[in-house]
Amino acid sequence: NPSGLPMKEVAAKITHPSAGENSLYEILNGACYACSLFDTYLLFESRDFLILIDQHAAHERILFEELRQRLAHEDDPDQPHPAQLLLDGDVLEVGSALEKTAFDHIQILQHAGFDFTRFGPGTLRLNQIPALGQSYDHRVVFSSLLDNLQQDQEQSAAFASLISGNMEKLYKTACKAAVKANQPLKEHEVETLIKRLNGMENPYTCPHGRPVLLKMTKRDLEKLFKRIL
Repeated sequence: NPSGLPMKEVAAKITHPSAGENSLYEILNGACYACSLFDTYLLFESRDFLILIDQHAAHERILFEELRQRLAHEDDPDQPHPAQLLLDGDVLEVGSALEKTAFDHIQILQHAGFDFTRFGPGTLRLNQIPALGQSYDHRVVFSSLLDNLQQDQEQSAAFASLISGNMEKLYKTACKAAVKANQPLKEHEVETLIKRLNGMENPYTCPHGRPVLLKMTKRDLEKLFKRIL
């Protein structure tokens, strides 16, 4: 350990807030966004503590919960969801089989926030996408949902049963579409990310269970550097 810092001791000082504790805003109370470390970890600091947030894990949690909520209410016309128009559209080559799947399940996809038209054989044009509060790869989300719908169709299973009974596919969809490590975020994007994350059912772990944030107090840091006993 070239630095000489006792890493086991460092790990012992780090806390992982969990569901059931204070809200994210309460945990961040008094903290200001300082910088991004390695274009991956968002650093917040206050007079008494620092917090690191993994931007990918945070965005993955947001996308997962947003998609789960939209799809869980796909048969409820009284549950509208915000959407974003694509002025120039976005053309996707999906193949004839997935094109048929898309139109067979058009109500589900429209309720999730997607609107599309046929652009040619095996090709769709996306005109509208779900507004999920943060930049994300909508092509990945749309293609993944189509794949899942096709598999359900082949298995003669209702799509709602996929959402309630097999979350792994939604986990993977959220993971692929979320912002990545080493992807710079502007300050307004960080602000949006934190605002959305605060509204999540469980803002403290990604869908796979990895921690979204780590917290360390100033006192713990001072102990590690032997400034105090």
